[in-house]
Amino acid sequence: LKSIEYKYYYDYQDLLECYVKNYNFFEAEKFFNENIQTVKEYKGKESNFYNSFGWNLILSKFYQPASKYLNLALEKYPNDTYLKGNLAHAYLLSGNFEKARKIYIENIIKIDSTPHKIGEEEGSNNNGFNGKIVEDDTTWIKMVKEDFMFFKNECIQYPYFDSIIKIFKIKNDNVQLRKESNNHY
Repeated sequence: LKSIEYKYYYDYQDLLECYVKNYNFFEAEKFFNENIQTVKEYKGKESNFYNSFGWNLILSKFYQPASKYLNLALEKYPNDTYLKGNLAHAYLLSGNFEKARKIYIENIIKIDSTPHKIGEEEGSNNNGFNGKIVEDDTTWIKMVKEDFMFFKNECIQYPYFDSIIKIFKIKNDNVQLRKESNNHY
């Protein structure tokens, strides 16, 4: 793999994904750390590189390293929706329900209440948590639900998926009630 010439950002991303999907975490981590500076040169791609790495670590069930790298990325890009979502997923799947729950709930009101652009970095490709193209009006809740369905299809099961969805419904209902009561005055 070292003989491959890296010419484009996607070459880096594809090779990193290959390492992770083949459960070669140590090579993936080494490759990531050696190439993150180079990836910065591709305008708008650094947060995507972190996010892609985190997503692939989650899918390969490397939840603790995913949390580590997603936290590092959020220090640089604190408003990146996808980084937050993947960090919440990594926490949830590693058994840290309270940290995950906090991120899921904090972002319901901030993100779900209005249409928005997702992704903070200039030149961001607006990819969803799982790499799907996301429209501007996609909501936090919808994205998380889609990711949970994707996890289930990948045989990543967790008993609290339904609990998080129920929390979303309760929180969403409360927001709707507040909006309705404010409209009456």
